[in-house]
Amino acid sequence: MTQIIYGIHPVKEALTSPHLHFQKILVGTQAPPPPLQSVIDLAIQRQVPINVTTKETLGQMVKGGLHQNIVGLVDENPYADLEEILSCWKKEGSNALILILDGIQDPQNFGSFIRTALGCGAHGIIIPKARAVGVTPVVIKVSAGAIAHLPIVRVINLATTIEALKTEGIWVYGAAGEAKARVYDLDLNIDLAVVI
Repeated sequence: MTQIIYGIHPVKEALTSPHLHFQKILVGTQAPPPPLQSVIDLAIQRQVPINVTTKETLGQMVKGGLHQNIVGLVDENPYADLEEILSCWKKEGSNALILILDGIQDPQNFGSFIRTALGCGAHGIIIPKARAVGVTPVVIKVSAGAIAHLPIVRVINLATTIEALKTEGIWVYGAAGEAKARVYDLDLNIDLAVVI
């Protein structure tokens, strides 16, 4: 399977990820401006094939998304498994920070969560297989390339996964608008998973 990544920043970030294998990059202009040229130069360094095509072709590929004259085709990034996140956390030696997204169906929201989680230093994100958006081209675009640096785990049963995290000594908190405790009153300097 092939995954589409589009936009200057998402493609550039994906090119810096050792986990992604590019099949090729499509460019929609013969005269790339400097920001686009820097991505092309990086692709050349990584020996990724580059093909020139039309803006219209790119527009059809991304179904009207803002492609900025560049589309990358990568081997579909397989989801990580829970052990990868736990191993990364244990190797790093810092407090665990894992985001669990339950029922997030909007790709714009999911992409924003990925960006924010990476910015907060999260070790990974866990999502359910059912009733939730997966990794799509829109999610990748909205994440602004953050998805290339943060493992996403897709599980069948969130409750079982939460129990596995607790077994590892990770505290699990849920975000809820009606909660009596305020987030500012909690000591979050612990191994933590947050359910949203």
